[in-house]
Amino acid sequence: MINFFPVNADEINQDKVELCGSTAMLAAINKNSDVTLIDIRLNIKEGKRIEFITVDICNDEIPSRNVIGINYRERICFVFIEEESLPLTLALRQDFPITMHQNAPSEDSAKSLCLYLEPSDVVEASWTAEKHIKRTNWWLKKTAIEKLHHNDQGVEQLFYNPSLTIVLPFDFDFKSNFGRQLNVISRDRNDTKDGFFIVTDWDENRSLNNSLHLNIVTIKTKPIVHGVINLNVNTLSSLTKLFHSLDVDIVNLIRLQLLDIINTNKCNLYIDFTVFILTLPIKRSSDSEVENTQTVALFSNKSLAELVVLFEVPCQSLNKFRLNFIGGLFPFSCNDIDLSIEFMECLKESCKKSRQLQSGTYKPFGSGAIIGAGSLGGALADLWVKSGWGTWTIIDNDLFRPHNFTRHVISPSFLGKNKAEAVAHYYSSRFKDCDFTGINIDAKKFDDPVVKEYLKNVELVIDASASLSYPRAVSTIKNAPRHIAAFFTPTGNGCVLLAEDSRRKIRLASLEAQYYRVLINEFIGDKHLLNSFDQFRSGVTCRDNSFVMSHSRVMACSSLLSEHIAKISNQSKSAIMIWHEDLDTGERVSFKTEAHKDITKSNHNFDKFKIHWDIGIEKRVRKLRDNNLPNETGGILIGYHDMVQKSVYIVDALPAPIDSVGTPISFLRGTAGVIEELERIAAYTANNVGYIGEWHSHPKGASAQMSQLDIEQLKELAISLSDDGLPAYQMIVAENEIKVYEKVL
Repeated sequence: MINFFPVNADEINQDKVELCGSTAMLAAINKNSDVTLIDIRLNIKEGKRIEFITVDICNDEIPSRNVIGINYRERICFVFIEEESLPLTLALRQDFPITMHQNAPSEDSAKSLCLYLEPSDVVEASWTAEKHIKRTNWWLKKTAIEKLHHNDQGVEQLFYNPSLTIVLPFDFDFKSNFGRQLNVISRDRNDTKDGFFIVTDWDENRSLNNSLHLNIVTIKTKPIVHGVINLNVNTLSSLTKLFHSLDVDIVNLIRLQLLDIINTNKCNLYIDFTVFILTLPIKRSSDSEVENTQTVALFSNKSLAELVVLFEVPCQSLNKFRLNFIGGLFPFSCNDIDLSIEFMECLKESCKKSRQLQSGTYKPFGSGAIIGAGSLGGALADLWVKSGWGTWTIIDNDLFRPHNFTRHVISPSFLGKNKAEAVAHYYSSRFKDCDFTGINIDAKKFDDPVVKEYLKNVELVIDASASLSYPRAVSTIKNAPRHIAAFFTPTGNGCVLLAEDSRRKIRLASLEAQYYRVLINEFIGDKHLLNSFDQFRSGVTCRDNSFVMSHSRVMACSSLLSEHIAKISNQSKSAIMIWHEDLDTGERVSFKTEAHKDITKSNHNFDKFKIHWDIGIEKRVRKLRDNNLPNETGGILIGYHDMVQKSVYIVDALPAPIDSVGTPISFLRGTAGVIEELERIAAYTANNVGYIGEWHSHPKGASAQMSQLDIEQLKELAISLSDDGLPAYQMIVAENEIKVYEKVL
């Protein structure tokens, strides 16, 4: 005779069914000859309607007398609950086997079948009653022939996750944390699991005041072949029986570990509570390798002193028991230990390595510095600490003001504090393996011992200062580490990354000039640096203005920059990368190019400034010269002066205007369109680039030495530019050389 678990509800007729799922299931049953309706029942619980449809399902594909114990005919109950889309599926036969893929099975209740691998909301989207019946039949057949768990599916864990959760410190070592105690720093109720979330930290001082303290006993079992998921038990005797079926002597493992802990002479025997941390290696079969590990914790309200007595472990300070003649434990005299335990889900705080794995960090990185702890610098620190990329020194000599927190990652509680120190403290206090350092100093003080020290010790410096002064200044420092500059455009619709090569042959100052040339000549420059007219007053002086930019734009641009900085830092070449986004269409355009080698001249030709240009400009003017031979050609030079660094940067050499006149022995530069072109260049480069002089070519066989006419022309240019106190420049392009001349009045 087959016995079934009863369905504790009132029997009803089919016309009393109200739930949509139940109605659909009844219609599906009527169409399926392998399914026989037994009865329909109704229960109202906590105001919710619950309808039970019990059937017998026959399946000819189930082998008779299979080793699992699934029958050809099984009684199944589909349970539909008001406001829930998917039914519970219960096997009502009392001796139905406990198998894989059951929901918290028990010997004294109906078995709840776990039919789907996908999340419930995914199943709901395509669920029908007909398919649910087929899925139930499939589950029964696959279980009977021992093929329910796919080979490409991960091994099952040994225990269900309990409602209580303990979080261990990030550096907890499951192998060797003997003699150390944990301090419970927070206990929060987990309403969704009807339990508590307990967070711990090391109690190095072993103070027993003001909080809950725990002794830790770590235990690792031998590898266990996966099977059914076991319910959490609440006594050690029940756990012993469960592990006995898995060929694990858990009591002996506990005794040996207690003995090791006692022998350290570091433990506090009288802390009131003990937590056993169980590491359970799991493999698919007896002859396979370990595929996964489950870690669970067992909470006991016994001290180590009490446990030593209970488990008959020798302890000199307690004058209890003794070792046998070979230094081992005597056989245990108790067959059933009366020890209450409570299962806890066991987690560890996130460490840098785990954050790297979870984030897919491009490549681990050592130490670096971030110049500027504003919205971009703070966002980069936030993104990199969470992805475990790098250890950072943050440099900024500015204070947090109220408006900063509109688009900063840290809280307004740091108002009035130094930005660098605040950001470093914020992340170091929240990520305990984060070793950030904040320095309140002007990063351009290269002679200061503090600046010298961090530049000496870091591998990479990220300039997030959004200023022109730092990248130009650090380009003059010979022994500085590699630098990468990153900044937003004024509208927040774009961002820029300028990366030096790993040997610093091309430095930030040269990259800035080449970046302007990209804006002037490539498709991306027409809107990129246009000034935003949306500004707000952030202080009381006329200079206290800030551009309007949302925190979402800050994070969008920062995320883009952070990923590409991480990638390009592992490449040796220099790079210029530009992005611009149309917020109306969502279209993002980008541009990337490798930079050209910098050429810097400082000799008797230059009375006042160092002159900088690059190989890209030389290639450009040589091509223009070749295209116009045998005639001479030329045009205007555009660039900018840095009065602090006493340098001038040639950004580009423009081709001859259409009204220019060139002959084999002379060149007269025209004026058509020149003013309009200079206005366009100024607009595209945010007024950073303008007219600085002229260039022209010399014919074949001639050198790049200045003719008398060239000398007179340069003098006239110098007179013109002297009104602004600026020198004038002339570039001469000859067959085998290029020279630049300066004139100062």
